[in-house]
Amino acid sequence: MQEKERMRIMNAGGFVVFNGVWRVVGVLAMSRALGDYPLKENNIVIANPDVLTFDLGDVRPRFIILATDGLWDTFGNDEACSFVGSRLDEPHFGARSLALAAYQRGSLDNITVMVINLEKRLSARVPSRRESSA
Repeated sequence: MQEKERMRIMNAGGFVVFNGVWRVVGVLAMSRALGDYPLKENNIVIANPDVLTFDLGDVRPRFIILATDGLWDTFGNDEACSFVGSRLDEPHFGARSLALAAYQRGSLDNITVMVINLEKRLSARVPSRRESSA
């Protein structure tokens, strides 16, 4: 968990613990959510997105994984990326396999996974900001 986010939660009166995965007040594996109203009362969990912007021409990611905490209960970031990276040729770009693997590992939360394959988009050669400003 990012230090800035942990401090935001603590300043709202909450806490974060690690029990195999980071959890807000020992319950929720994410700090930003649309539901989970009891944790929103004091802004411990908020619905405001944490936005990160970057130039795809500089970073060149192969894919993006969007998933609920049911996945992250059983997979770390690097492990999920390795799993999907070896399955981008599957019909759902590895999303279905990843969700099933989380279930087989014993995730008890809802598991929703979407993988956005960027490989074909990036093969069209997205120029970086540096290249486009030259």
